[in-house]
Amino acid sequence: MHWTAAQQEQLLAVISQRNTRDHIARQLAQSEALARQLDTDLRAQYDIWQREQADVDRLQRLSWASLYYDFLNRKEQQLTKEEAEARQAHARFDSINAGLEATRARCHDLQQQLTPFSTVDADYDYLIRQKQQAMASRTDETARQYQQQLDEVERLDRKQNELTEAEHAGKMLLNEVLRLNKLLAEARSRGNWDLFLNSSLISYAKYQTLDEVRDQTFAVNHRLKLFQQEYADLGRTTALNLLLTSNMTRFVDIFFDNIFTDWAVQSRIEKAQSASLSLENQLIPVLTSIQEEIIQVTASHTERLARLSGFLEQA
Repeated sequence: MHWTAAQQEQLLAVISQRNTRDHIARQLAQSEALARQLDTDLRAQYDIWQREQADVDRLQRLSWASLYYDFLNRKEQQLTKEEAEARQAHARFDSINAGLEATRARCHDLQQQLTPFSTVDADYDYLIRQKQQAMASRTDETARQYQQQLDEVERLDRKQNELTEAEHAGKMLLNEVLRLNKLLAEARSRGNWDLFLNSSLISYAKYQTLDEVRDQTFAVNHRLKLFQQEYADLGRTTALNLLLTSNMTRFVDIFFDNIFTDWAVQSRIEKAQSASLSLENQLIPVLTSIQEEIIQVTASHTERLARLSGFLEQA
């Protein structure tokens, strides 16, 4: 398949139309943002105007304010002042309203200007696909440069996907760890009360929480394994570990509950809490590093993709 001069001219014309469309779209977005701000300002100014007018109304009818200024022999002076403030607020309201109406008219005009460009993206995609097919059949230096840039874009795309998957797995793991920390804090609190009160009811509630801790530990270890797999796909390893499963199956049988077993259970809870908090503290920097790398790779991918598109458009 050959790419003709007429097709190139058509592509450049579509690119010019797309650039014009994008410029109008940016103007429309700015005008719509301004309209929203003016609408907010108008509502606020309306409230101010109504308050100022209410001050005038109070002085013009029988009210405590009217009686007060009559007593001071300053009613006319105060009324003149309040009327001036009300007129000023009204004028400000009218000014904002006029600006809002003009901005809305501008938005409508820009929307009308965008109508002829409704097929620009489809036209561009069609022509660029044809040019990609033509480029694939070429073996010259231009085709080689294009393939190099395409390979780099695809590499960054794969890396971006891998980082995103690792980030998702890390967030899921962090959520499970935070839940485990919450349960361990609850278990520790109930354990402390159990030590001081030696209450069967508190002891029962504590062991119920420990059952939840056991289940949550399995969930954390499962998510940890998934995260380590995704992290390994990036060519990296992590020393993150929990190592609590054996201790979480059951701290001690509730039927042998006494002060000695309570202290033993409390000690295990504290060790488990320390391990879980340690996992959280280690995970957060790793997750932050992944998120920072995603930003960098996304920027590189966007820049490379734009460069590739520009190269293909002009080649």
